[in-house]
Amino acid sequence: MKGFPAWPGKVIEPKPEIKVRSKKNHQFVFFFGSENYAWVPNESIWLYPEHKSRFTLTSRIPKGFKEAMESVEDILKANAATASASVPEADASSSSGDLDSNKSDNPDLPSIEEEIAQIFGDKSEPTPKKDYSREPLASKSSAKKSPMGSANGDADEENSGEDEPLSKLSDSKEAPAKEKRERKPPKKNEDFVTDFDEEAKTKKVKDDQVEKVKKERKRKAESTPPRPKVKNQKLLVKFGGTPSKCSPIVSPVKRQLVPNADSGTAIIEQKNIIPTPAKIGFIGLGIMGNGMVTNLLASGHEVTIWNRSPHKCKEHTRVGALKVDTPVQVVKSCDITFSCVSDPAAVKDIVFGNSGILEGICSGKGYVDMSTIDVETVTDINEAINAKGGRFLEAPVSGNKFMAETGQLIILTAGDKKLYKDCYSCFEAMGHRTVYLGEVGNGARMKLINSSIMGTMLTGLAEGLALAEKVGLDQEEVLQVLDFGSLSCPLIKDRGKAMMEGRYEPENLVRNFQKDMRLAINMGDQTDQPLPVTAVSNELFKKAKAMGYADNDVSAVIRAIDA
Repeated sequence: MKGFPAWPGKVIEPKPEIKVRSKKNHQFVFFFGSENYAWVPNESIWLYPEHKSRFTLTSRIPKGFKEAMESVEDILKANAATASASVPEADASSSSGDLDSNKSDNPDLPSIEEEIAQIFGDKSEPTPKKDYSREPLASKSSAKKSPMGSANGDADEENSGEDEPLSKLSDSKEAPAKEKRERKPPKKNEDFVTDFDEEAKTKKVKDDQVEKVKKERKRKAESTPPRPKVKNQKLLVKFGGTPSKCSPIVSPVKRQLVPNADSGTAIIEQKNIIPTPAKIGFIGLGIMGNGMVTNLLASGHEVTIWNRSPHKCKEHTRVGALKVDTPVQVVKSCDITFSCVSDPAAVKDIVFGNSGILEGICSGKGYVDMSTIDVETVTDINEAINAKGGRFLEAPVSGNKFMAETGQLIILTAGDKKLYKDCYSCFEAMGHRTVYLGEVGNGARMKLINSSIMGTMLTGLAEGLALAEKVGLDQEEVLQVLDFGSLSCPLIKDRGKAMMEGRYEPENLVRNFQKDMRLAINMGDQTDQPLPVTAVSNELFKKAKAMGYADNDVSAVIRAIDA
């Protein structure tokens, strides 16, 4: 093989156990020192006496090579003494690291065992003979194998009845580099972390938990009298996970009935959460923030709140929240402050404005913004917070009012990873899944892409239902057909039902959603990425706003299509 020295060897008859019985223009060679063997092409074999000086190493000689040279010299001396009585055996050296002689036709040649006995001498205690076709000979060099083969890589080595190339020099400190490089797998984004990275390891636990819930439901159903059937009843079973590399925590499932205008009565879990000892602040009690604070308080967190409209704080102060007068007071009295407001302008106002968040930030303070804003704004806030020694994490959420109230939001975080871990119990209380995406800005990018896709789905659904009405199809039957196939999802079922019934109670406001789509289009402009479908959907949401549906649910976009 390329990169290896020539090696003393001897042509022998292959053992019966060898899988490859013969090879054209090849000789079966036993290698001294390494006690291995291989098929070697004829053109790679030279007679040892005539080419000794050509192939003998002069520097960096492996220990196995020295032993092989001594062995072949001993063989030559022994053969010289008996040359008159038998056909001399030709010892050779191969250019690939394999030396040998031309194959002899004399059937009376001594066996390999006899040759080894001549080299190392008889021992006082008999040792079992070893089969060369199964393993190499046991000797002082057998613990470390030497590479054999031709210099051009043509020798096919056989060990233990299998074709395996030997890859290490015997006792050599500097092994030659392998010619064949192992293919490396693609580099993964190490920053991407989800709170269910270890969930695959707990699949059995998850299956057992779900099975227990099913059995419990069946038992109760059989033991209680019949009651009115609730449409689209759902069982949402959550298995929490840690944001670090620890094993996930599986919370016992406690079911609770929660009314949902779209899906009837939903069954969700009551989470067993150990709240962080850190003091938590929350700014913004809008359509999403109100439900988030409710879940923080219900899970045992100590929460201080502030909102532009003070009357929205009353229901939370009744259950233990502390109300203050300015955002800076929230930051000064808390270790970690969350905010969730409507748009970039509102975020800048509470951060950089008078008595804003930035005034209270100091070393060790953490700030988590859960608003949907553009990458430029979130980057500016991150730089300002870090400049004052604080820690920043962006955490925009995907979901609606009902998901916020029931703690089922999808939380997309990026920024300070230690702060991400410190917020674990808070995210567990507010969300169904939490994802860490790396550097600041990735959370905003992910949320805007998510909003772009959802916006185009909503407008497509509205168009389909409007068309069904025009051609005389029952819209409810259309939704049933969609539910049978791959389009079956909560977005299609819930928003479709609201569109069909003309029910636009706000779950996700038209004006907020249109803002998200506008920011997504701006992001596409900055990267020269065409977004024609998103742009058309954005225009429909703008039209719905102009028609007076800005503070209604996104399902009101169907009115822009019907008009």
